[in-house]
Amino acid sequence: MEFSVHICEYNRSNADYETIYRPEGSGDYLFLLFKTPMKVYDRTAFFIAQENACLFYTPDHEQHYQAVQKFRNSYVHFWCGENLGETYGIPQNAVFYPQNTEAIDELIRLLQREYIVKDPYAVEYEEALVRQMMITASRGMRLYKKAAEERPDCIRNSRSCALRC
Repeated sequence: MEFSVHICEYNRSNADYETIYRPEGSGDYLFLLFKTPMKVYDRTAFFIAQENACLFYTPDHEQHYQAVQKFRNSYVHFWCGENLGETYGIPQNAVFYPQNTEAIDELIRLLQREYIVKDPYAVEYEEALVRQMMITASRGMRLYKKAAEERPDCIRNSRSCALRC
């Protein structure tokens, strides 16, 4: 299968209030884990994605987000011959809140190490880690949905709700 990681950063900090704007997308799939609240543009308006939100951009989709104040995230830009969002039921070009962000972040940390070190079988291992990250996010998203169905007041009032601004 066609697969490559183009850039991967774990626990990345940018300047406060920094904006990322790629009107034509990046040409890659981009998986983001926000470590701080971010304003995300959804083609109609900005809304605030809370800490531990995830976002999976498809290659040609506009990428537009800005730090509410501090800018910190973990992310991976990659190319794959298959749309892993569709394969694993991940929302595309939309914020979602999996319950297992620590596990997702750890996978991004491992990906960054592999991306930098390039040990033997690096591409195969990077693909395995990206697939594991997507599966982990999908499972975590399903856990979040299940918790929301069982306890809607608890979830609605949690810090992980997206707030319109």
